[in-house]
Parts: sequence; structure tokens; C-alpha cells
Amino acid sequence: MNILVLAKKMPYPKMDGESIAIDVLCDGLHTQGASLDLLAMNTSKHFSNVDPSVLDGHPFNALKLVSIDNRIKVKDAFLNLFSADSYHISRFVSNEFEEELIQMLSSKKYDVIQLETIYLCAYIDTIRKYSDAKLVLRAHNIEHEIWDRVIKNEKNPIKSSYLSYLNKKLKRFERSVINKVDLLLPISAKDMSNFMELGYKGIAHVMPIGIKSSNSELLESNYKDHISFGFIGSLDWVPNQEGLTWFMENIWKPFVKANPTFTFNIAGRNTPDWIKQSNWPGTVIHGEVDSAESFTTENEVMIIPLLSGSGMRAKILEALSLGRNIVTTKVGLEGIDVKDLKAVYVADEPTGFIKHLNQLTKQNGEVKSHGRIAKAFVLEAYDHIKVGAELFNIYKDSITK
Repeated sequence: MNILVLAKKMPYPKMDGESIAIDVLCDGLHTQGASLDLLAMNTSKHFSNVDPSVLDGHPFNALKLVSIDNRIKVKDAFLNLFSADSYHISRFVSNEFEEELIQMLSSKKYDVIQLETIYLCAYIDTIRKYSDAKLVLRAHNIEHEIWDRVIKNEKNPIKSSYLSYLNKKLKRFERSVINKVDLLLPISAKDMSNFMELGYKGIAHVMPIGIKSSNSELLESNYKDHISFGFIGSLDWVPNQEGLTWFMENIWKPFVKANPTFTFNIAGRNTPDWIKQSNWPGTVIHGEVDSAESFTTENEVMIIPLLSGSGMRAKILEALSLGRNIVTTKVGLEGIDVKDLKAVYVADEPTGFIKHLNQLTKQNGEVKSHGRIAKAFVLEAYDHIKVGAELFNIYKDSITK
């Protein structure tokens, strides 16, 4: 089975949830005997210096990158006000990417073309022209739903109005393309339901993010008696900025004032200057780190303070698979069935968050024992080989019909 994967970012190094989600699912398909190629955008926002020709340990036979300038530009944003096109989507439309896509489709017959996120749906017409492969949309989330939540939390009325205008066009694009694919793979049951409400009428299967057991085997570290807290995520993503700011101002500041010996470590790709210069108390800003897994294992408790979002948080699964305890919101936990794990703490209000942080600082060995139980559960329930086998069989049935 030949599969071409299209992605809007280079997934290596695996520094964010989207990269993890792409790598683990494709590796799962590879274990079942699928032959995979990857065509990815190397955008100015998530630029990677990795040379695909010397990269190893990935599941792709061919890995091609196309550089794309997708920076937000004042002139383009202004002109888009008079266009029916979605500005979110148009920033990922590239003649160079389309030309490379045509070249790959013309030189090899693919059975399945897997679109990682809705942004790649801008190339559906081109794909249909040059290939009769089954077209699959792997929806990491529902994009307009993320922005609905961001807009709801936005205090500036002018910015809120502008974002609402952009989001209406994004939602219209999502609705217009979802029924052009042969198969939809939402990442959670909630997203499946929301896609149906959006008007999807075709075949769909919920396909969660998987976890590689090798990650935890290689990087599980000893727990310190005096725990530390950590956050890692793409810090150019608005929901991460929003959630982190809310956590720092409403939770961490009062917590660390009462508990000054504790440290909060913050890491993330594209950390903006205003975060680097924030001078938040009891906080270390690491910026982009060499290994997300190593960073995670250096902190006993990971904080995922999402107020906006959709889909499924790969970073939560990764943290649990590494034996970490987590504190998050209901939004952060969406799409993940944790079976009342004691390593998972959920709160939507500052008082609840602070209560959980205080509880964790007094647990001594329970943090470690709860983490080990969570690790075993997650590696069993979200094993990427099982997820890959399920999807491989779905693809096989789809191809023969």
C-alpha cells in the first residue's frame, strides 16, 4: 500500500503536538507494511533546518520539503478583507508546493493520500486531477472551533470583531471541503459529532493519537523529592499563549508567593520576546529545547492550561506515557479517556488549580506511583501500533471498494 502524506509543517524534530501526531500515526502504518512518502511545507513560522537526506528514524521512504513564506502580512491581511477566501487557508497556498505535489503524483501511483489538517484541503482539486487515490482528511481538530473559543475570551472588541470575520470565512471553507474527501479521520468522538453537525455526510472513523512505548523506555527519569512544574508547547500558537498567560497571572503568581521554593519551567518553539522578558516569579524560560521528551521527564508535573482548543492534546498523552502527573482544564482533556487516573488533575478555575498544585507538593511518593500507573494505562490504551493496525485495515477495505 502506497501512501502519500501531506503536512503543513516539517514534523521533525517533534517539538509540538501536531508533529507527534503525524510521526506516531505514520510509524504505526509503517509497522503494518505500508510504504509512505511525505511532502511537507517548511514554513517561515515553523522553519526546520533539518536536512531530510540525513534524517533517520522516521517511517518515510521519501521526505520532501518545500519552503513557504506564510508570515502574516499587513497588505495581504487588508486585501483579504475584500475577498471571500479564508486568510487562514490562503497563507498555505503555494505554487511551489503544488508543483512538487504534481511531480510526486505524476511519478508514482498512490493508493491513499492523507491530508494532515484541513489546510491541505486547498490542494484537493489538484490531487483529483492527477491521482485516483483515496483521499483522506486527518483532522487534528476543528479549526474554526478553536477560534470560536479564542474570540470568546478576547477582551478587545475591535480585535474580537476582526477575528470573528476571519473565522466565518474559515468555517465556510471547512464546510465546503469536508465532503470532497473519501474518508474523514477525526481525532476524537467530540470532533466526529461536530463534523457531522457541520454537514459531513461521508465515511468517518475516530482515529486518536497514539503513543510510542520506546519514548518512555528511553527517557523515564527519577523523581525528585522536591517536585518541579513544567510547560511545553508551541508558543506562537494563540491558545497556548492565552492559556499560559491566564495560568501565570491567576494561578502561578499567588501559588509561588506562598510557596517560593518551587520552580515552573517553560519551553516551546518560537517563544515570543514578551514571554522571554516577562520576569514571572519562580519561572525559568527555556525557549526551544533539543528534546521535548527529556524536558518533560525533568519535571514531575506538567501543566496544560488550555482555555481554547479542539481535537486531542498529544502533549498530555506524551507526559502521561513518561510517568508524569498533569494538571489541565476540561478543554485540555477533551478527546482523552483517562479512566479517573489519579495522576490527572482537572480544574477550570484558579482556586481549583491552586488547590491541585498544593496537593501535589505534599504527596511525597504518591506522585511517582500515580505516574507509573498512568504510564502503564496510556501505553496500553493508546499504543500507536494498535492505532496504526486499525487504520491500515480501514485503508485496505477502502481501497478494495
